[in-house]
Amino acid sequence: MLHGILEYVAMVACLLAPFLLDIDSGAARVMCFAAAAGVLLVALTNDGPAALVRRIPVTLHVALDYVLAAVLVLAPFALGFADDDAARNFLVTVGVLHALMTMGTRFVSPSRPHVGSLAAGTSAKLEAERAGR
Repeated sequence: MLHGILEYVAMVACLLAPFLLDIDSGAARVMCFAAAAGVLLVALTNDGPAALVRRIPVTLHVALDYVLAAVLVLAPFALGFADDDAARNFLVTVGVLHALMTMGTRFVSPSRPHVGSLAAGTSAKLEAERAGR
């Protein structure tokens, strides 16, 4: 549940960062808004307790969290606004924190309580397949 709440907090932070941090780069502003939209979409539609509509399975949520974290960390360098200290520091920090939050979360699906994490979900699937043979 904490992971889901923190995703909403991250979304608000990404939405407000361009204004509060006086981010000048257009690409950085767009990246902040795109990150906010992406986080909101995943937070609203994942299979977790803080979601509004449960459509994204836990394993996909975990994968999307890591992709988002990597994109946030790499964006300032790939999109050419690494010289904007406020934008670079904000996005890299949010990306690293998002990756750490994801690593520290024990994902449990309310609709499939046997899935405890990406690895546990894979292990549970393998065990079920072996038992069915």
